[in-house]
Amino acid sequence: MDGQDALITEIRRRLSIGLDELCAIAPASRASAAVVQHWDVDDSGRDALIRYGIPITPGNASEVQLVGDIQQDPSAAIFDDGARGYKLGSHWRRTVVSLAGSGEVIGLPSSPPSNEIRLSGQFGPPVRINSSVAAFVDISWRWVGLRPLFMEADYGPAFEDGSEDFIEAVTRSDPAYGGDGSYRYWTDLMLGW
Repeated sequence: MDGQDALITEIRRRLSIGLDELCAIAPASRASAAVVQHWDVDDSGRDALIRYGIPITPGNASEVQLVGDIQQDPSAAIFDDGARGYKLGSHWRRTVVSLAGSGEVIGLPSSPPSNEIRLSGQFGPPVRINSSVAAFVDISWRWVGLRPLFMEADYGPAFEDGSEDFIEAVTRSDPAYGGDGSYRYWTDLMLGW
């Protein structure tokens, strides 16, 4: 088995294993049950935040890496357009937030220098990441597990095949993903690699 074959085998393994095993690869920001019981998100999202949390990218995490940083306040933050939500972390210069009520996960532009959370402004519009917190938790762990393998694949066949497999896994985890094009975050991330 050559290096690319070994990489695609490992990519597919990491896409198929349970989160209990996958969560061993990185530290996480986990939610307190006492905090998230007050959040206006569904039970599966609350359970995923308590059990698995959001991964904190190992190594030299910068503002472009996925960094779990779950808010420890039970109250929803109020954003400048009146929307309410809960901070989950950051990724690609965006603050990752779950909207109260729907549980949809969006990325809000981080606005230097204050890094205030804003739904509008000069740093771009919000992006829709996933339709639920539970889907985001699952996909974010798979992403952190796959990213070093994609880097090692260096645009070879394992990168191409693994990218397709990853997007298929995203769609399985979040059935709302990809249908009407409103959720493209992970696809755009792979295309912009």
